Amino acid sequence: MCFVVRLFLYTCLLSCSLAQAGFVMSPLNAPAVPSGTGNIYYTFDAHVQMSDVTNYQYLFTIGSIEGDCSKDSNVIINQTKINEVLSPQTVYFNTVGSCVEQFSFGSRSNPCYSVRPSIDTKFSFTINRNKLAALSGVALKTWQALHLSVRDANNYSAGCASQPLFIAIKPTEEIRISGLKDMVLTKRSSTGYEQDESFCVFVTDGGHYKLQASGGSASTSPFLLHNQTASISYTPQIDNHGSYTALSPGGWVTNFQGSQSLNCNNSTNAKVRVSIKESDAKRQPAGVYSGTLVLTVAPE
Repeated sequence: MCFVVRLFLYTCLLSCSLAQAGFVMSPLNAPAVPSGTGNIYYTFDAHVQMSDVTNYQYLFTIGSIEGDCSKDSNVIINQTKINEVLSPQTVYFNTVGSCVEQFSFGSRSNPCYSVRPSIDTKFSFTINRNKLAALSGVALKTWQALHLSVRDANNYSAGCASQPLFIAIKPTEEIRISGLKDMVLTKRSSTGYEQDESFCVFVTDGGHYKLQASGGSASTSPFLLHNQTASISYTPQIDNHGSYTALSPGGWVTNFQGSQSLNCNNSTNAKVRVSIKESDAKRQPAGVYSGTLVLTVAPE
């Protein structure tokens, strides 16, 4: 009895939410264009729900067409000259089991007759990054107002839907490591010596980074402390989300969160631990041993 009631309520809510219009389009998650020059092939996905629709067509508009489903997208696009960013000016889209088509940017697709309650469509076209990076003023504002729209091709009164399509160039990602200091291993542990050192890793927009360690200038240099006649091995570990992960020469450890602040707001967001086993230290003559631990960070 409980299962039947839940199923009935879900069906009612779905049909009622679409009863006001022919289409409901989910917000578009358009990835940023990687920085650089020249053309790049660009793709994004759209999810659309339909109700009481006989066919559908896609078009790009400046601003939403909701409330005026008969807008002429060709005039709207061509007046803005933003189609120069598309090279060539061809849009491809593929709705699995329904439509596979291409149309000119600034026009509209042919009607698709395989109508279903819910469809997922992949769009792709080529972007000229030089032209995109050069947009400014009115042209840039117009580009930022670009929308993907969908409507019933033969019955505009059946409704339509639009979602903004934010396409921008991803800024060049910068990463910095700071706050590392010389370490003196004097702190005793249950098995030998260990010392922690906190530091800061900045990544543009607080993005993720990966970390690599080595015992010298070569990426695979072993972790050793030296005096004039002997050496002692040590183990570096990185604080990995609350637990410590041992580092190996040249190996990357991934999925760390960088700070949006260059100096981590006068704090730190990473920690490395260096340890020496008591047994390794006792096998070598007394003296001062030193070495270099090289930490490398890179955007992920």
